[in-house]
Order: sequence, then C-alpha cells, then structure tokens
Amino acid sequence: MFSHMLETNESEEQLKAPKKEFKGHSAWVELSRPNLEHNWNAIASIVGPDVTVIPMLKANAYGHGAVEVGKVLQESGARYAGVSTLGEAFELRCNGINFPLLVTDYVDPENLPAALNMNVALTVSHVQMFPEIEDTAKKLGKKAKVHVFVDTGMHREGIWPPQEAVEIVEKIHQSSHVDLEGLMTHFADPTNPDLTKTYKQLGIFNEFLDNVEKRGIQLPLYVHAAEGATIMRILKTYTGRFTAVRPGNIVYGFTPGSEDFSQYMKFAPKKILTAIKAKLAGYKTVSKGEEVGYGGTKLDEDTTMGIVNVGHADDYRPRDSGGSMLIHGKRVSILDRAAMNQVVLKLPIDETYCLGDEVVIVGKQGDEEITLEELAESMETNVIRYVTKLQHTTRLPRVMTNS
Repeated sequence: MFSHMLETNESEEQLKAPKKEFKGHSAWVELSRPNLEHNWNAIASIVGPDVTVIPMLKANAYGHGAVEVGKVLQESGARYAGVSTLGEAFELRCNGINFPLLVTDYVDPENLPAALNMNVALTVSHVQMFPEIEDTAKKLGKKAKVHVFVDTGMHREGIWPPQEAVEIVEKIHQSSHVDLEGLMTHFADPTNPDLTKTYKQLGIFNEFLDNVEKRGIQLPLYVHAAEGATIMRILKTYTGRFTAVRPGNIVYGFTPGSEDFSQYMKFAPKKILTAIKAKLAGYKTVSKGEEVGYGGTKLDEDTTMGIVNVGHADDYRPRDSGGSMLIHGKRVSILDRAAMNQVVLKLPIDETYCLGDEVVIVGKQGDEEITLEELAESMETNVIRYVTKLQHTTRLPRVMTNS
C-alpha cells in the first residue's frame, strides 16, 4: 500500500510537498484557528514546558481535518502528535506535517518498511510485534523507534501482564536496531467521579516503571498515560517520571465525558468547529398539491423550495420530522427527508433568492443560530459522535478561519 515511499529520499520529499487544493465545493466546514490555539496553549500551560503534549490527530482529528489541524499545531509549536493508523500518518506526511508522529495501532509487517521511511514511531502493544519490527529495521539498515504499550487494566490494547512488557523492554534495550522512545498506558475510566480504578491502573504502571529501572534500564524520553480527562484531574500523570500527555477531545473544544465533567476543567475549552455552510444550489416555486422527493411529500400550499447539496454522503441525516437550516438570517425547515447528496428546504415564498446564497447548517446567521448540539440532537446522537463521523466524508472541505 505504501511501497512507493520506499524508493528514494527524493520521493519522500515530494510526498511532503503541500498538495494543491480544489476550491469549488458547494458545502464546507469552518474551523476556528483562534479557538484551536486557545485550547492548545491552555493545555501546554497546564502541563508546563518540560512535558511534551502529543495531540491526538486520529480519526481525521476527531472529524475536524487532521491536515488543517496539524498545520496549525505545527505552527503553534507542537513537537509531536499521535495518530491511530499508518495511513493517517501517510496523509500528514504528504501534506507537509513534519513533526514526529506516534502510530498507536498495529502495523502489519508488509507496511513496516514504509513506516520506517516515514519517520514515525511504532507502538509495541503485543509481544509478537517487537521481533517483526526489529527484523524489518535490520534488513533496511535503519533504527526503528518504538513506544511500549502496557495494559494496566483496561484490557484492550497493550501487553498483559505488565511483567511481559518488562521483558520486551529489556529486549529492546539490548537491540541495536530498535530504540525505546516511549512507555505508555491508557486509563479505562478517567471521567468517573470515583477515581479508584484510575489510581489502581496508575499504581500498576508505576510498578512497571520501577521494574524497568530495577533492570538497570533508564526510562525513555517519553513516559505517558494521561489523556484529556486525566490532565484535568491527576497532577501525578504529568509530573515526575511522566514526561508526555496525549490529549484528544479537549484539543477540539470538547469536555471529556458528560457535561458534568466541566467541574474538573482547568480551562474553558472552545469548540474549533464553528460552522458548517453551503451554497443555495437551486430554487423554484411549486404549486399546492404537487409532490416532492422520493415517495412524494405532498405540498399543502404553494411552496418555494431550495436545494442544498448535502446529504447522507456528508453524514447529514436528521430524523424525518426534524432538521432546519438558516438562509437570509431566517430559520427554514427541511421539506423532505435528506437524500444521498441533497436536501430540500421550505423557503419563505415572498423573498428573492440567488444561486450561491449562503445557507448555514451549523453556526450563526443574523440573529439566528443552529448549534452543534441542536444538529446532533436532530440526528439522535451526541456532538462528539457526530463530529467524529465527519471523518468519513471528503466532500466537505475543512476551512481554517481566523474568527
């Protein structure tokens, strides 16, 4: 899949060159650079200059656009970032994102050569992964960088029991082809008011670190366990021997867990997704009694209809009886259920329209506003799930704004 990255250093440089962007879309997502910088600076201030913040850009930056977010973070001083898959790392490298990247998911052996050429660190979350990485690095004459993932009780990713992870760390320490860059774990329930489970995991991880040091092995550059919720609540997860953190939701302006968690927040996160907009793609007035759309929604009066080119393909699918948008500063309802790539609006009949008029799906227009919360409610989901699902659509370009 990534084999063309293996040929020459020149091809790697070509891949890093920014790509030209097509501007002719009729719908788009607007992101706020000031809000992103606000969240980034707040997190960096909380953990201090000696702790590396590794913002998670996985799942297309939680649906916001990994390239757009990554560029701002790179310009804001980010020294590292995390992704889930090698494909996500590949996209960032192809678009000029050059800071170190940690790939947290499994990378199969056939793609390990590409990973080493991309200058990414790999996560060893199973004992079988280390010999595969070492063998590939040896064949290529390179040194692989790895973070060992220790399962401390979540029992999802990570090496279990932790003593097996100690053995892997010792093997890496003895290897001339693999560098131990980091040690990590992940907490299962850090938003729970009762932190008993989290402190138990923290204790297991600290015991693991003790056992590594007892082998005469110095702890690596990055020791990390804290995500957003833990940064807000447990100082011990980013002081002392802990030298990095991996925030996710809070980078994008979301409060971890439920809104009840706001009592623990050390800063007020600002959502970086501030608007979803489109252009009016068509309009017409149709007489009473005519039918509209699939299955035929019968009109009970003469109606001016507006067409907007968003739909299921953009993960826009409000329930049949809900959903609205803004045009000319007024809230208008959806006349028919959303189709694959368009919805029909019921427009005020006494106004003048032009193709290209701004339509707001999320955001403000005049005195009206549709919030992300309202849109998510109309689709019977929550904000984080809705925004993250936007990762699946490439039809809505992300536009970074200065507002």
